[in-house]
Amino acid sequence: MLRLTARSHYLGNPYDKENAEYIASLFSNCDYETEIATYEVLFPTPKMRQLELLEPVKYTARLIERPLAEDATSQQVDEHLPVYNAFSTDGDVTAEVVYVNYGIPADYEELERVELM
Repeated sequence: MLRLTARSHYLGNPYDKENAEYIASLFSNCDYETEIATYEVLFPTPKMRQLELLEPVKYTARLIERPLAEDATSQQVDEHLPVYNAFSTDGDVTAEVVYVNYGIPADYEELERVELM
C-alpha cells in the first residue's frame, strides 16, 4: 500500500499508469494473464476556482490545503489536484453565508427556530 499511495495517482496521472503496470506485473509474476485497458471517461477539473467574502470585509480564500508533517505525500503539492467539488456547475453565486455547524438535523432545527423569531 505504501508503494501504491506514495504519490498522487488520480485518473490519467503518470503515477496512476505506473501503479497499473506495477499491479499487472505482480499478477503476471503469479502466472495470471493480465491486460491494461484504456477508457475515455469524463473527468471534470476546474479551470478557475475562487471563493470570496464580499462584506463586511473583502476576503479571498486561498483554497489550498496545508501540508501535514505526519503525511509525507501532502508535501507533493505540484502533483495534487486542486481542492474542488467535481460535479458542481459553473457560475457565480452571491448570497448570505449561513453557518449550520455540522449540518445535522438539530442544527437545521435551530436555524429554523432562530429565523422564525
